[in-house]
Amino acid sequence: MIDEYKCGYQLVPKSGSQSVCEYFANLLNIQADEKNKTGGYKLRRKPGQGRGTIEGYYTFSFVRNPWTRLVSGYYEFLKYVKGSRKGNPHHVWQEKKWIRQGKLPISQMLELMSSKEDLPTFDAFADFVINIEEQHGNPNGHWLSQCRTLRSFYLTNKKRKICISDYDFIGRLESFGKDLKHVAGVIGAPIDYVPWTHKTPLRIRRQVAGSGKTYKEFYTNQKLIDDVGKYYEEDIDRFKYTF
Repeated sequence: MIDEYKCGYQLVPKSGSQSVCEYFANLLNIQADEKNKTGGYKLRRKPGQGRGTIEGYYTFSFVRNPWTRLVSGYYEFLKYVKGSRKGNPHHVWQEKKWIRQGKLPISQMLELMSSKEDLPTFDAFADFVINIEEQHGNPNGHWLSQCRTLRSFYLTNKKRKICISDYDFIGRLESFGKDLKHVAGVIGAPIDYVPWTHKTPLRIRRQVAGSGKTYKEFYTNQKLIDDVGKYYEEDIDRFKYTF
């Protein structure tokens, strides 16, 4: 909840969430500290953020094409694999948080992907997400269905969980600048520029995909396209996405 502007933002990972948080952190002059490398990280860990909606507050979120989001989730997973191997404090902390939430640790995810390579292929990762993960634990939010995430918290009065129709606005990453400016206009917040943060590091893109590889190049056969489409069927139907 962002009380200063009477709005509530539901964070959907891999759909521009860090950019939205950075925008509001800059707006509210929330600074980084020893535990949070940016103001946006500090804001997203603020108690109560993304946990309810107050009557009269403007409630919004952002979503993304599920096929591209899964590729982004793959990049995110590889980043955590590399970070955990190096003992990166943030990645170690995040993994411990996943375990507390009933999600799988990185080592078990890698084992279930049955990868014989140093890093798993996208096909192995997609098969894990679609067919394996939920048999062993709670799905990781970085690739969980967006509709499920949007419905994941209760209204402030605790009478029921929020419905997707309760949101005042759901923007899209594909039109992020325009949609964030729309939100800012409605809540009366200044917006001098559109932040764009948390992009996949170039070194990971080159190592995994080759420079310039588009998301469609990860989908090497029609079955993979269809399987991902079936898994995210609700997201695709509700938000009218196509491959």
